[in-house]
Amino acid sequence: MKKLPLGAGEPFTWRSWGEGFANVNDAGHLEIITQPAKRGRVDLDELVTRLQRQGIHPPVLVRFPQLIDRQMETLQRAFKTATETFNYRGSYTSVYPLKVNSRRATVSRICEAGRPYGAGLEVGTKAELCLALSMLGNSRGPIICNGYKDTDYIELAAAASEAGYNVVVVFERPREYELVSELRARGLTCPRLGARVKLNASGMGRWEESSGDLSKFGLTASDLLDATRLLKECKLLDRLRLLHFHLGSQITNIRNFKQALQEALRFYVELKELGVPLDTLDVGGGLGVDYDGSNSSADSSVNYNVQEYANDIIYTTKEVLDRARIAEPRIITEAGRFLVTHHVALLVDPLEQPRLTPKPSRTRGRASNVDAVNELDDMVVEINSKNWREYLHDAYQKKDEMLSAFSLGFLSLKQRAQAESSFSRIVELASRYSRHGRFDGEDKAALERIAARLHAFNFSIFKSLPDSWVLDMLFPIMPTCRLKEKPTIKAILADLTCDSDGVIDKFSHPQEPRSTFELHALPWDDSYTLAILFLGAYQEALSSDHNLFGRPAEVTVETDGDNVMEILDVRKPDTCADMLTRWGFGDLVQAHVPGELHALPRPGQPDSPPSRLERIMTRVLTGGTYLDRHTAEAAKAASGEVDPALGKPRGATAMASSGAKQVRSASGS
Repeated sequence: MKKLPLGAGEPFTWRSWGEGFANVNDAGHLEIITQPAKRGRVDLDELVTRLQRQGIHPPVLVRFPQLIDRQMETLQRAFKTATETFNYRGSYTSVYPLKVNSRRATVSRICEAGRPYGAGLEVGTKAELCLALSMLGNSRGPIICNGYKDTDYIELAAAASEAGYNVVVVFERPREYELVSELRARGLTCPRLGARVKLNASGMGRWEESSGDLSKFGLTASDLLDATRLLKECKLLDRLRLLHFHLGSQITNIRNFKQALQEALRFYVELKELGVPLDTLDVGGGLGVDYDGSNSSADSSVNYNVQEYANDIIYTTKEVLDRARIAEPRIITEAGRFLVTHHVALLVDPLEQPRLTPKPSRTRGRASNVDAVNELDDMVVEINSKNWREYLHDAYQKKDEMLSAFSLGFLSLKQRAQAESSFSRIVELASRYSRHGRFDGEDKAALERIAARLHAFNFSIFKSLPDSWVLDMLFPIMPTCRLKEKPTIKAILADLTCDSDGVIDKFSHPQEPRSTFELHALPWDDSYTLAILFLGAYQEALSSDHNLFGRPAEVTVETDGDNVMEILDVRKPDTCADMLTRWGFGDLVQAHVPGELHALPRPGQPDSPPSRLERIMTRVLTGGTYLDRHTAEAAKAASGEVDPALGKPRGATAMASSGAKQVRSASGS
């Protein structure tokens, strides 16, 4: 087994995308850096082992809330540095968009981390507004109300404003100003108002249509003039304080953002000259994340860092408004992806040890009366570093001839199997020889794709990383161990779902996306696990129940001051019963799980097929939705033969329990 010095020939490129977030330690294990300057580290291979000892097996969603604290501090520090550097006289505040990840623990951590900086929340619906009012409490952090609005939405915002909350209602369409005028006519207090402007400038990549003429939200120049006229007539112009624009979710190119900012500032200047008392500029979200480490304008990357982003906003705003002799406004950013992306990882295990391609045997004489089969056998022996290109092309031709012969009945099943083994071996050898050859990247990618095998892992793309399916989003993926060894298996990753789209066949790389992933040589031990990283933004909000795969087990992990890993919270995975109930089959669940699980048959009592079916149905319903490589042990435990925690026989009264319930008890041990 070839050992590599750390940093030499690293196929997983963690140094490019993982700066400050990931590390490979001396044992070759992947670490998550939870605290700055590497003071806190979580060894993911050690974490997998500890969880398995507690009966918690992948897939497991792991949360590192300390990374939220770090990102909040980084964002605030960047803008503090920028305001001091450019002598900016306005203030800065960040708000977190709840749509990015509205899980309670995540929002609580955001609010806690942002409280010292006066940070707030951004909402887009009535439900999110209720959530924000509950989470912020007596904090003076702003609540920015975006999205389409009806009377209830605006009345709730107005009531919150009257109760002391720092609420700003941002209008997306002209009709919403009419709703405010109706509010005033009824004698209700009007909250502070904002206007989202529809810019001509647009972003690039997947979210470029979030701005520009075809954008879903925003007011045109004519709409803005009409709105100011209406507010003036209603004597509400003094309430219009904020101008807002939004370029897109993941701004990959800072130049596009600067162009949009310049245009938005012209709107700000013109409105001020019309007498609108603006004092706040909301530059929206879009602060991106470098998922692939390329530091480029590629869809899964960014060509800037957070300090450049802050500098450009502060410098450009100051320059434009100083020239117009207008007071520098308060700046608000709606960073969501930047704050929460890094704090979630998914640990997945392989379904099984993949079978190695058998080496074809060289038979005496001719193995077949079909020349193509014999020639494939010969090429396995004769291929080398000089002729591999020619032999690879010939092998494809001979494979086609072999398949035609099989279809016509001239080839037996055994002979076809032998020919397929020869072809696979030729591809494998050609891929090996190609690593030392000179040829263009397109040919190399094609060859890697040919040599790759499909390997199934225990997760659902649709549940845990839907952006990989919908948007071809790239997420960093690495094994959690053996990272000082050179991987040798070219792979494409498949999930558990009965859907041909449930495949990852595009992988992040700082040069260009790869069509294959590299796994280590067999055998894989029980802890061989892949970590899919940077899943904290949008993935849980957009996840689906495709094939009724539910939420995996979840754990929250932090490190203390002595760099000791602490597992703070363990949440059991969704059971099959949970999923069926969610989709309207609660009656089915109740029929088989009537409050208490079915007792096992007494010794000597016949276990009839119907009772056995009922017992197994109950066990499956109360178990998790993902596959369990430890099914045999679980079945024995359920039957009362073995206590999974102690390895001791159980009594006949033991209940048929699921892995999910064992998780809850294990977390307290």
